[in-house]
Amino acid sequence: MWRNIGTFLAEFPHVAAHGKVIRTLAENTVETAPLAALRHRPLKFLFRFIARHKAVHAVILASVLGAVLCSVSTQYGMKHLVDVVSGREAKWGVWGAFALLCGLIAADNFLWRVAGWFVAHVYVRVTGDVRAALFAHLSGHGQNYFAERLPGSLSSRITATGNAVFTVESTGTWNVIPPCVAVSFAIVLIATVNWVMALVLVLLAGTMAGVIYAIARAGAALNRAYAEGAAAVDGELVDVIGNFPVVRAFGGLRREQARFDATIGREMGARRASLLYLEKLRLLHAAMTALLTAGLVAWGIVMWQRGQASPGDLVLITSLGFTILHGTRDLAVALVDLIQQLARLEEAISVLLVPHELPDAPGAAALKPGPGEVRFDRVRFAYPGRDAVLRDFSLTIPPGQSVGLVGASGAGKSTVLALLQRFYDPQGGQVLIDGQDIAHVKQDSLRAALAIVPQDVSLFQRSVLENLRY
Repeated sequence: MWRNIGTFLAEFPHVAAHGKVIRTLAENTVETAPLAALRHRPLKFLFRFIARHKAVHAVILASVLGAVLCSVSTQYGMKHLVDVVSGREAKWGVWGAFALLCGLIAADNFLWRVAGWFVAHVYVRVTGDVRAALFAHLSGHGQNYFAERLPGSLSSRITATGNAVFTVESTGTWNVIPPCVAVSFAIVLIATVNWVMALVLVLLAGTMAGVIYAIARAGAALNRAYAEGAAAVDGELVDVIGNFPVVRAFGGLRREQARFDATIGREMGARRASLLYLEKLRLLHAAMTALLTAGLVAWGIVMWQRGQASPGDLVLITSLGFTILHGTRDLAVALVDLIQQLARLEEAISVLLVPHELPDAPGAAALKPGPGEVRFDRVRFAYPGRDAVLRDFSLTIPPGQSVGLVGASGAGKSTVLALLQRFYDPQGGQVLIDGQDIAHVKQDSLRAALAIVPQDVSLFQRSVLENLRY
């Protein structure tokens, strides 16, 4: 008994609404096609989407820079107030010094809120742009790509990419730029008291930052292993949930639970290794910054004892010492977090942005509507690693004629239909519609011209009406 009957019907012209949906998706695919070149360049991938909102990002950057400068300047305002109160300075008077300090504090807080307001809008938009572009690129992959990967891991990677992009932008805005600017400006202010002290700080801070960054980069492999483990957990989970009826029917529940436990164990081990590496880095940085700050304050005390610094100068050096301590600590932690997120981002896009197996041919034109003749001309096709399913296969279907293909399972009936839709390209011969080789026409126009009733029942988690319309 023949098990399967595959039928197909080519119809022209295509339904306008259906064609509009496909064209929109194809336009997105064309726009994001160059993304494949960025699959191992996460920062360039990120800046591609940031560039779409340059003006807003510029406002955020200016607000953050202004807020940090005002924040560090409050240390100078405090020095000025101390010197006025101690009688070392009397130019502005105590209330003038007070007004300067309060103005800097107010500007600091206001500018942070301006930055936060714009961040809430544009960073969310960037994550939406990223996920939409990744989905558009994903939709252009061929059948083999999806057959070799778990759907759950692909969806989790799109989500993880959006989250990583948001975290990288947020970390850069709140945790990387501020300490960099704060430490640099603090050193400039210290130079107003003692330029030798400032020069020594530049050398020590630069050396410390380089050491911390190098060690953090060395742990990137641990972060990538954790990202891969997290994606594997999501993929296994969705795969099993989608096949629970089969699991229950064959008594495989305990076996799947044990398999999932093992997958979680590997993910937890990778995450634990990543976190412990981070803690070792933080411990090293804490020891280095504590020694640096203690030396700075001791130097300031010696200068005061020798009459080379005023009480306000000592206050300035001490407070700026703590600014440098906290700034370099926060910067080290932020850089490690940033590297972790970039590792997750790179892992996700390296899988999602694989170049398309069947892109449109260069200069491909839209399929021209015609009477609807379908012709297979000496087609040869074999799936990867298997013998040929079709050998020298020729078939001509005149316009308006219905044809049924009948044969045993594996005879190639579904393959014929897949080749007509250009889910695969034949290794030999041609597939033509009205004399046009479908390998040289735009895929969106080809599929908009076809109406398909699949033999396998697939339903979206949507209303009955929406499924019928599909």
